[in-house]
Amino acid sequence: MAIFNLLRWPTILSESRIRVKCEIPGDPMSKARPRFAKNKGGTVYTPISTKEAEEYLAWSIRASHSQLFLDESSRFGIRAIFYSRTLHRRDLDNMTKLVADACTGFIWKDDSQVGEICVRHEIDFQNPRTDLILYLLPDSAKHEFTCLHCGKVSKSYPSWQKRKYCSWKCFQTHAYPKDTGWVNCAACSKRFHVPSYRIKASKTQLFFCSQACLHASERTALTCQNCSKTFILALSGAKRRKFCSMECYATYRSETSLKYASNALCADCGRALSRPEYTRCAGCFARSRRFRNNLNTGTGLTSEKRRELGQKGSKARWGKWGRHQPSSAP
Repeated sequence: MAIFNLLRWPTILSESRIRVKCEIPGDPMSKARPRFAKNKGGTVYTPISTKEAEEYLAWSIRASHSQLFLDESSRFGIRAIFYSRTLHRRDLDNMTKLVADACTGFIWKDDSQVGEICVRHEIDFQNPRTDLILYLLPDSAKHEFTCLHCGKVSKSYPSWQKRKYCSWKCFQTHAYPKDTGWVNCAACSKRFHVPSYRIKASKTQLFFCSQACLHASERTALTCQNCSKTFILALSGAKRRKFCSMECYATYRSETSLKYASNALCADCGRALSRPEYTRCAGCFARSRRFRNNLNTGTGLTSEKRRELGQKGSKARWGKWGRHQPSSAP
């Protein structure tokens, strides 16, 4: 069995960059895949053996290094040699994944901060163990910049090389002077900055500081014709809307119908009509025999004529061969 020194394999590692260096006794385990429960919802769970292995690794690391702290921004590297007791085949990626998940939450916030991995698998029948070193990568130093406007020192990232301001407010205040490009909100009169090209291209010269002010400008106040209540409505429906609710609309319509009905009366029965241009109500108009007489149904016939047709039976209306015979009665 070859002997490896993790401080020199595969390259020399400075001790100032080492965060964790320990030896964890016991046969190393692999990260098992998630399981699906045989219930209706198909719940996904992690096997108990995997949870116990992660807890064992985490407590072993904590016991060897009591002053560890959570680092959310640095990038780390992992060097490990797994010494197994048996000759069974092992997957190095699953064994490394178990170590990375065990360190999540107290060394790094997420295992995506691991940027370098150097691992080996060896056999040791007498002393199975895991030799582990966690270290900081050279490019994991904290990036900071100073705001050009307020002088505040803020956290930065490699992708923020051109960032110069800590906030959008500092950028607006420093990059655009107050005497150019500043307008007043058309709704609340608040002063805010607008790019010069928008001011030149605007036809109405109306600017709004927020969506709330824009929506407020698109609404108007109306007075209900029934209850005289003031209500807010969009400009698109202001020309058609006259009532604040359906109850007011129904009340107004009913009162208007009664007003017309008091002026127009039926010429036959004297009942109130729904419209002033009507001269008879619906019942009197139907009794006036203006509808077409139907011999089959008897619509528009008097009771005596309907009784006479009923006594004659179907022969009064149907011939020998089933053809319709027109009535000779006047």
